[in-house]
Amino acid sequence: MRPPGERGATSRRVAGRYSRTAMSRLSLNLLVPASLVVLFLGLWGTGYGVLPWLFRTAQNVTGRLASWLRAHARYGKAFGRLEAHRSYLPLVVAFALGTALIAVAANTFFEIASALAAHDAGVQRIDAAVHDWFALHRTPFLNALFVGITTAGGGLGLAAIVVVTVAIGTARKRIRQATYLAITATGGLLLNQLLKAHFVRQRPDVTVAVLGVDGYSFPSGHAMGGTFVLCALGYLAARAMPTWKGKSAAFAALTTLDLSIATSRLYLGVHWASDVVAGLAAGLLWVTATTSGYELFRQYPLRDARERALAATAEPGADPPA
Repeated sequence: MRPPGERGATSRRVAGRYSRTAMSRLSLNLLVPASLVVLFLGLWGTGYGVLPWLFRTAQNVTGRLASWLRAHARYGKAFGRLEAHRSYLPLVVAFALGTALIAVAANTFFEIASALAAHDAGVQRIDAAVHDWFALHRTPFLNALFVGITTAGGGLGLAAIVVVTVAIGTARKRIRQATYLAITATGGLLLNQLLKAHFVRQRPDVTVAVLGVDGYSFPSGHAMGGTFVLCALGYLAARAMPTWKGKSAAFAALTTLDLSIATSRLYLGVHWASDVVAGLAAGLLWVTATTSGYELFRQYPLRDARERALAATAEPGADPPA
């Protein structure tokens, strides 16, 4: 039997350790929601301050280029043709940015996929470290919070959002927008299933996860689906809102939700970190491709393209195409 003094010291140590653990859990319970609020406000402020400047800069650059082409049209037919199509300069700039974004997202995805195929030890160490860190910092409150987030960002939650949005767009005769969203969501879902079937990566140990899940792990369906659905919704919302304050708020809210969904998969222990990063990259790649295609169709319809091509090749004084 331990002496009374030693028993008292042990009790105090246990009580102190329990108090520190309780304080740590309380801090996490407050820190995580506060971080999401700070992230939203930071994205909103950054978007409101930077996005209008970027668009004004793009307009100034395209305007100066159009003026230069107009001033030099007398030097040859090539300048005249370019100046005649100056209205498409913003589209060219948008496609250049879209191409750069696709290249970055594709490179990120294939770098991770190649590392996994080669059984890269560095990626495996990072995956294990991130998995273990989240497993050691779970609390009942955060369990409930991230289960709710991952449920809302799952297949049923995102499908419900897409179906309602497509139905509203169809009822308001916005067929092109509804079709764009439907193609983005459906094609992205099929792409995710094809990637999972190709890589056949197993999930982390589900016995220590907060949720029971099945299916393959790479890339994360929640991270990828949240990215292409929420980015598509953000694009449509930005086009519909008249002010930059509203556009920036929509961008910030949907980006915060997307990152929250991705983080929930790590916290719940159902995905490796590389699964989630690859899912974000693949989702961004897909939604950038579909949005670029939609913008091309919206600003440059095929019938108009044919008529403009015929008009450009017609002889001066000839009748325009019927």
